[in-house]
Amino acid sequence: MSSAFSDRRSLVAGGAATDRQARDKLAAARVWLMKHKPFFGVLARAFRLVPSNATAAFRLLPDDSLLYLPLSILRMSFPQLCARLAHLSLHAALGAFRRRQEREERRWNVAHDLAIEPLLD
Repeated sequence: MSSAFSDRRSLVAGGAATDRQARDKLAAARVWLMKHKPFFGVLARAFRLVPSNATAAFRLLPDDSLLYLPLSILRMSFPQLCARLAHLSLHAALGAFRRRQEREERRWNVAHDLAIEPLLD
């Protein structure tokens, strides 16, 4: 059996091993951010990581809990993951939840994304 096939098979299997691998990859991304982009690294350290199969990829909650889909983390390249954590950390740092108030969530999130992207570039 080829290595690529067995890797895909282990991703599909899910379970505790997948959760552990995803958590390790997230930890490594936070360490990389601390070393190379400390502003984002400090912000990303505040996240309370919570594996969740009920979310598409990531879901940031008002209490700085970051719900993540373990399989999504494992499929993402390391640079993509670091960029995503930096992006999410800016949502939290800029007070997206507090400032949204009664605005429609999806529109507010898109507007916030548009404001965040130039800051990341």
